[in-house]
Amino acid sequence: MPTTALFLFDLHCGGTTAVCTPDVLLPDEGVYKASAPQLWLLECYKTIWREFKDLQRPGDDTLVVFGGDELDGGRRWAGQRIAGGNMAVQRQIFYDLLDIGLEISGPVSGMMFVAGTPFHAGTDAEDEWEIAGRVGAIYSRKKPVADKWNVKINGVYLWVQHHAWGSQRPWTKGANANRMAAGIIAQQGERGWSIPDLVLCGHRHIVSDTGETFMKPRVIISPAFQLMTEFVRKTTAGIMLADIGAILVRFGDGRYDLTVRRFIPAPDEPMVWPPVDGPTVIDASTGRRKRWWKLRR
Repeated sequence: MPTTALFLFDLHCGGTTAVCTPDVLLPDEGVYKASAPQLWLLECYKTIWREFKDLQRPGDDTLVVFGGDELDGGRRWAGQRIAGGNMAVQRQIFYDLLDIGLEISGPVSGMMFVAGTPFHAGTDAEDEWEIAGRVGAIYSRKKPVADKWNVKINGVYLWVQHHAWGSQRPWTKGANANRMAAGIIAQQGERGWSIPDLVLCGHRHIVSDTGETFMKPRVIISPAFQLMTEFVRKTTAGIMLADIGAILVRFGDGRYDLTVRRFIPAPDEPMVWPPVDGPTVIDASTGRRKRWWKLRR
């Protein structure tokens, strides 16, 4: 029977610029309120699960694959993480988001996890092992998180892995997937090994797709569910925005139909200067906004 699959990469649960539930309970019994951009990401997340449900046909197997960096981790840059990178909080956000998705789509036949980068997933993906084991993930080689998922689904030879080569510059990002495909062809070919039909990756947060460039493999670097971070501002001069979304695939009889689903945020509106009612500043003594010339008197 055919298989309908949803591939989610780079959720980064616990990051302050990543998808999040509206209210997050903190260890001190306080509550973190998701920002407006996070709530927009949540609506995009719900939409992709609805589209996953709509893609299914009666009798289909259903599969959800998490392609790494489900959690944002707690190793550095704690200032951009909810509760300073508390891993229990991040795991709970992931479980709550998974519940939201499954309530929309209904139960699925299986879930699979692929290891993310150690910076976010921990040594040997230890943090992802914990969430994968708890939600009953499919086991690959007797462990709940695969370094690379090497699988045949309805006759389609598929690789799913987290890491991908690549640039984030607009004029070179199109070559990211091509470089991956050429490397796979060279490695597999010189060893006489089979070349996969389809390779899905994440990590870069910017989409790249070989399309029809090669007979096989088709390599796609997936969108993510995290907006710009401090690291991205530094490495891309603050001008390259992440692609938001996921990948939907329906497998059957050695073929697949695939959609890279992307969501576009509204652009930032420029600030207008001078303000209509004149420039103002915050009076440090009272915390109130005042006309700047009044503070000079």
